[in-house]
Amino acid sequence: MKEIKETLIKGLKIIALLSEEGGRTMKDLATAMGMTSASVYRYKDALEQTGFELLETKPHHYKIKTRQPKYWQPTLLFTQEEVELIRGAVAETKAFAAQKTTIEDKLYLHSDLLSIPHKILQARFGKNVAEVKRAIQQKKQVRLESYHSASSNTVSNRLVEPICLLDHHRRLYAYDLKNRKIYQYKMERVGQAVVLENAFQYAHEHKKIDTDVFWTVPEGLKKVVSMELSLSAYEILREEYPRADSVIKQMPNNNRYMFRAELSDFRVISAFILKLPGEVHNIQPPALVQHLKERMKNYTF
Repeated sequence: MKEIKETLIKGLKIIALLSEEGGRTMKDLATAMGMTSASVYRYKDALEQTGFELLETKPHHYKIKTRQPKYWQPTLLFTQEEVELIRGAVAETKAFAAQKTTIEDKLYLHSDLLSIPHKILQARFGKNVAEVKRAIQQKKQVRLESYHSASSNTVSNRLVEPICLLDHHRRLYAYDLKNRKIYQYKMERVGQAVVLENAFQYAHEHKKIDTDVFWTVPEGLKKVVSMELSLSAYEILREEYPRADSVIKQMPNNNRYMFRAELSDFRVISAFILKLPGEVHNIQPPALVQHLKERMKNYTF
């Protein structure tokens, strides 16, 4: 039952992400969900098989088509109560065993359930944010349950002391008790935020959060990073990281843009560069180029 619930939540979350303006790439979805690209493509195939139409809004960006086909009529949709009634009847009748999956799919497609993914996810997100804000005010430790980490490719519980929420409550900066270090956690990847009775133990190690244009907390020496962007790379960078617009200037050639900022961490910027081959040029400093080469060694084809 727990596995089915987690699969359903993942599916709803993917529907919500693919419903956003501009759409998402499969790699973006994998990162946001903390899943492998293969798993994301399986969800994509499942959505298409159950009637969702995915539009390619721009190269490799997919978005769920929200306009209903002309043959759909509001009067033909089942209410939630009607869906439950039919589902119960099917479950109790062995004669329908072979058709159970297809009936479930059709019930979903012809019901008012299509309107709830965002509501469910927003409700969970809002509850988690409220709990974290309460913990900050009361200076209580928090357990982030089922946190999906894209960097370590794991799902685990994290015991933290929350410091602040930024980026419209989407990013939590907290002191990780296991690693004795401040980390950034994306609230959309938190299964459940549980406020504990334990008071802060390491408040003396909390510090004022100062982030760069990628919302990363600087560590160590900052290096000036510059790169030349194509129009496509410029638009994608602005969409994914709006703050980066403040460090980008248009070059004399109207279709080229120059990014220049001080960064101490190359992980985010290198991930952006690697997903847009041929769109980013004149990368500096040499340390970033070397970092890119090291990351490329992990690629398998």
